[in-house]
Amino acid sequence: MGNSPIKKVSKLSNVQRKQYGKRKFEKIVSATKEYLATALQVNPIEIENNRQSVDLQNEDLYSLVEELKIKFAETTSQADKVQILTLVPKKLES
Repeated sequence: MGNSPIKKVSKLSNVQRKQYGKRKFEKIVSATKEYLATALQVNPIEIENNRQSVDLQNEDLYSLVEELKIKFAETTSQADKVQILTLVPKKLES
């Protein structure tokens, strides 16, 4: 992919190892994105935008689950607790 192998890092401090690892990781991600975009004949920016969209969806899902946990812990009604525990997406209801 045009990246050099990982060098010997035993003489580097922990901070330097982390920085080196982050730089290598970013180079690998960038190169992989370029190769994938070329293979799929799409713009690399489109791949990045899709990733951001997935990240936002994950944040929304995490937030929703956290709110349900709080609601479940605060409610005293058994019926409400059952309702929270048996939530089903609209796609699965029919």
